[in-house]
Amino acid sequence: MGCGQSKAVKITRSRVSIQQRFSSSSLELLLPTSFVGDISKWYSFGPTLGYGHYGTVRMARSIYHPEEQFAVKTVSFKRLGTTLESIRREIAILFSLDHPNIVRLFEVYEEPKYFHLVTEYCSGGELFDKLVSSGHYHEAEAASLLRKVLGAVAYLHSRGVCHRDLKPENFMFESGELKLIDFGLAAKIEERSIEELHSQVGTAFYVAPEVLKGAYTFKCDLWSVGIMLYLMITGVAPFPGKESEELLNAISMFKLDQNAEVLSRASPLVRDLLAQLLSRNPDDRPTALQALNHPWFNSQPAHEHHLDPVVLFSLKRFRATSRLKAAALNFIARRMTVRKMQGLASTFSAMDTSSNGTIEVEELKAALESAGFTLTKEEIEEIMLNVDLEGTGQIKYTDFLAATLASKSMLSDETIRKTFTIFDTANSGFITRSSLIEAMLRTGRQLTEDESAGIIAEADVFNEGKISLAAFKQVLRQTC
Repeated sequence: MGCGQSKAVKITRSRVSIQQRFSSSSLELLLPTSFVGDISKWYSFGPTLGYGHYGTVRMARSIYHPEEQFAVKTVSFKRLGTTLESIRREIAILFSLDHPNIVRLFEVYEEPKYFHLVTEYCSGGELFDKLVSSGHYHEAEAASLLRKVLGAVAYLHSRGVCHRDLKPENFMFESGELKLIDFGLAAKIEERSIEELHSQVGTAFYVAPEVLKGAYTFKCDLWSVGIMLYLMITGVAPFPGKESEELLNAISMFKLDQNAEVLSRASPLVRDLLAQLLSRNPDDRPTALQALNHPWFNSQPAHEHHLDPVVLFSLKRFRATSRLKAAALNFIARRMTVRKMQGLASTFSAMDTSSNGTIEVEELKAALESAGFTLTKEEIEEIMLNVDLEGTGQIKYTDFLAATLASKSMLSDETIRKTFTIFDTANSGFITRSSLIEAMLRTGRQLTEDESAGIIAEADVFNEGKISLAAFKQVLRQTC
């Protein structure tokens, strides 16, 4: 018998956290510029949604567009104490991520006593609460959810990010889509293949044995995914232990018994995947991408998503005719709710057959051909060049959304007007060089005076030295 599998242990929300010790060694600390300003100028606050590492999360609404809801994490400098670098790490990591199953960071405000992180609001509740209410998931349902979990983890690891606190409480639903939240303990590793982390952090119930020993790699996240899968399949905890010492001892000694009674109704394939993910030796665990290719996923019925030819046609004809248009479309795309995306997230995931969080040339070619488009290699490369705004050789999620906005009739007059008010920070009726700098700063990008002047000049269709709403509308709807 494996440790703790002689009896079922009811699922409860874990309150035990591993001691948090932060070290800048083995971390790449990216410190983006935050906007120094009064958040109450832009947002009004509602009820408290929860508590994360070092902060309180509240619902907020845009003052200028009250129908728009956000989640704002507010962190007190006094509460942070000596861990200021940890919140800067979280900001840097979140700004760098762009994936359908990872929560989006929109803006950061820095006040004399607080940091405010404005993020996507997920109204559908936690995966944990859904799991508790349902008892457990059928394997087809569990496979569908775990595909999204592993897709997000694979993307993080490909970007050099280890989450270190994966658990059902940190996955939220929004309009049926699953989103990974709370990057307060995430770390960015410079040498992904050899660098080890040493800080003993995380939520005890989901922490990997090697984390308790103080030397671990990305594979610690796969153990946490294994615990989540066990909970999904069985509806009970894999080991007992409510007190910290008892629980940590159980984790250190745990060995999965595939013949345990609690797994008697589980298929041999899911038991095999559990055994791999919950191996005490991290070297024996699969990577997130390897786990996604486990035969169990192919044995479960998957929802077949048919690629929309209209969306693919919009990729084919997309042109970012100016840097202002590119910035505005990117801004609109980043703030799109899952509901307004009308299936675009699923389309992106269907095209991303390698599950690395981007669309490569061959994936774009395959998608276009499946929709009946016959294009030359040069034509496909031109599409990549037009849509890949940063020149990475890949289409990122937000670039994909930006390029498909017109195809979904999302560039309405109202959407353009709302976006214009964001860039018109002085409420003057114009986008000026200074207002553009301020608007971009709130989203983590710092423009120089020369860069701002150049962007304004490119889009100044009426030669006014600034951009009116009429000019802004013309720029966004320009196709060539």
